[in-house]
Amino acid sequence: MPVAIYIIGGGASGLAAARHLEEKGFTPTILEATDRLGGRLRTDTYNGYNLDYGFQVLLTAYPSVRKYIDFKQLNTVHFEPGALLFKNGKRSKIGDPLRKLSFLLPTIISPAGSLKDKFLVFKLSRELKNQKTERIFKGNNKTTLAFLQEYGFSNRIIENFFKPFFTGIFLEDKLATPAEMFCFVYKMFSTGYAALPYGGIKDVVENILKPLKNTTVKLSAKVAAIDGNTITLEDGSTLKADYIIAATDISGIDNNQLPAVQWKSCTTLYFTTAKRYIKENIIGLVTDNGALVNNICYPEPVKTDDTDDKVHLLSVTVVKQHNLTDDELVAAVKNELKKHCRITTESFLKLYHIQKALPDITTLCYPSKPVKAGQYVYLAGDHLANGSLDAALLSGEVAAKAVIEAIGNN
Repeated sequence: MPVAIYIIGGGASGLAAARHLEEKGFTPTILEATDRLGGRLRTDTYNGYNLDYGFQVLLTAYPSVRKYIDFKQLNTVHFEPGALLFKNGKRSKIGDPLRKLSFLLPTIISPAGSLKDKFLVFKLSRELKNQKTERIFKGNNKTTLAFLQEYGFSNRIIENFFKPFFTGIFLEDKLATPAEMFCFVYKMFSTGYAALPYGGIKDVVENILKPLKNTTVKLSAKVAAIDGNTITLEDGSTLKADYIIAATDISGIDNNQLPAVQWKSCTTLYFTTAKRYIKENIIGLVTDNGALVNNICYPEPVKTDDTDDKVHLLSVTVVKQHNLTDDELVAAVKNELKKHCRITTESFLKLYHIQKALPDITTLCYPSKPVKAGQYVYLAGDHLANGSLDAALLSGEVAAKAVIEAIGNN
């Protein structure tokens, strides 16, 4: 009789778990609460544009990303290895001249930091490139801010580059994230590229899904309770499992004592502009401490066949907490784009308040370790390791391996 393995959650962790189980000859079933797979990797089509649920990029150097994503089948555009800095209507550029020589002069003359700062950027990049990821996560009990200060970076480059750049990644503006995560992400940016699929981040989901042949997927199958090896769905139906992989936060499900996962939030707004104010494929950062806008980008590849070529899609991310209504936030963002970036918007498209954008965790690890929540339940998800797509995929694989080991032992 086949082993009944149910995976709760069809996000990146659940899909990686299914992939690994299939590769080892098992036929799992994914129970997804919503009407689509992908979890936080979500793209909506709106007015001829594919709008990602929050500005998301794919870091090509992530080890698990390279394992589970076939880049030959994924059509992407790479961002430049640097950033465009905006402040009070002026712009400057900083980047890695070793990867693109044209960044050399703009980086040298950029007011973002001193020459010493720019040498330290180069030095840190070289050090982390040669350091194994497992070593990075050994832990030094420092925040990112403390690490940067102790490394010798000036407050000027911290405020003008590191803080706005990593605020957009960590979704917190104090650089309080553990330094291990900073070093890991910095290493990934130094050794690979930030990429964007042409159809939006949903293309990543479809790419991971493609090899699956023997996995059953049940959409709109929300789990209401787990009692031993019995899963009760919201519609009252029950399923008997030999093993369960909970590849999502199940703290709100009956019959478990798991602590609730804490989350970081952000807001992403989409506008159109009559012209493309940033010609390169590069991420723009607003470096004024008082600004709501953190980062901006022209995600041009995410057009559909119905898109008007005469206008350009602009993505804007806000991380800071505020008490503005949606209308007030849109107006404030438009004003800041004009003031700091000299960008005039054509129209406002859509706004996303993303309450569960990134798990808020302070104890990090790599790789994740098997975690059980009862005799039959194994946990997966980036909240168990570190907030990244790499951790999500890897934790799904780790949970699947633990299930296979348990099957062998039994």
